[in-house]
Amino acid sequence: MTLVIERPNFEQHESDVVTVATTITLSGLNPTFQDNWIGMQFFTSAAGDTFVASGAGTLKIDVQHKSNEDFLEEIQAALDATVPDVQRVEGNLLSAVMTPTGLTMATHMKLVVTQNRN
Repeated sequence: MTLVIERPNFEQHESDVVTVATTITLSGLNPTFQDNWIGMQFFTSAAGDTFVASGAGTLKIDVQHKSNEDFLEEIQAALDATVPDVQRVEGNLLSAVMTPTGLTMATHMKLVVTQNRN
């Protein structure tokens, strides 16, 4: 189940908490919001209540734009999962996909997309 927090000028979408070997697809993003922030949260518990930094690994982010619904676009080379990072993406997004590689320390994670009106 995906959590969605809705406000007039802001929406936050969160995936379920999954194991770190899982590729996460977060669909149902609101394409009327054009300022998007994509990040990952790491945990040491399946409940997602114990935050931790990843000890190693990378994250690949792909997004699907409203203007080209048939394709995913990689927004940047793999992100370093050991550094807290949020990736800003402009455009009318429909979905985001996060693919982890080689994560350590954390056992679980979730994808978070915050969307704002410009």
